[in-house]
Amino acid sequence: RLSDWTITPLHFIGFSGLPTTKGAGVRSPEFSCFGHRWDVRIYPGGRNDSADGYVSLSLCNRTEALIEVEAKYIIKHPNGE
Repeated sequence: RLSDWTITPLHFIGFSGLPTTKGAGVRSPEFSCFGHRWDVRIYPGGRNDSADGYVSLSLCNRTEALIEVEAKYIIKHPNGE
C-alpha cells in the first residue's frame, strides 16, 4: 500500500555535470528513515556491469542493522515534469 510508504525527496544538482564514466557514482546526503540512515547512489554512466546508455541508482543502508525494504524511484525534471 502506498499509504505505508515514506517519501524522501532528494536532489542531485547539476545532473548534466555528473561523471558519465561507468562505475563513477555520486552519493546523496545521508538521510534517516524507519530508524536507519540511508543514502542514494547514482551512477550516471551506469555501474560497471550496466549496458551502455543506462543510469543506475542504489539505495544504501548506512546502519549496521539489516532491514528488508522495497524502494521506488520517481525521477522528475527540475521544472516538475
